[in-house]
Amino acid sequence: METTIAELKRVEFVINDYLNYAKPQLEKVEVLSVADVFHQMKELIYPLSQMNNVRVEMNSEADLWVRADKSKLIQALNNVVKNSIEASKSQQGIVSIHAYQADQLDICIKICGNGCGMSGEELDKLGTPFYSTQNNGTGLGLMVTFKIIKAFDGKIDFKSEKGKGTEVSILMPMITNC
Repeated sequence: METTIAELKRVEFVINDYLNYAKPQLEKVEVLSVADVFHQMKELIYPLSQMNNVRVEMNSEADLWVRADKSKLIQALNNVVKNSIEASKSQQGIVSIHAYQADQLDICIKICGNGCGMSGEELDKLGTPFYSTQNNGTGLGLMVTFKIIKAFDGKIDFKSEKGKGTEVSILMPMITNC
């Protein structure tokens, strides 16, 4: 039953990625608590992490706020986390997700996984339509993620080393006075 639920969630991610690739829309942009976004993400990624025997650790500094469409932001973050989980499954995986104030203007959401890592050539191709390092990947997830983060005036950066894992840093403008 748990496997079926996880596979249905994976199919849902793929369908959403295709739809967003065809017609990305930001329907409800609002001020969001990053801690609340993380709380909702847990429910979505828990089945996949359990199925792949990967421990996911999430934490956020208090009072971090961003302006975004909640469902799109969750989708973008889940795409990155899903990739990290799937890349970490054969290494007694750990994926950590940490949000903190990067500077006076931005927050950083850092996603680190101890998976297989990527070469420089693979890193250069990330976000390219239909490019994937995974056998069952469509390549659309990260492409959609890049578009979503950019739509919120954010930036995304990948650092990786083959055999050691990958670190993804997402910078987004911080909202104050909440």
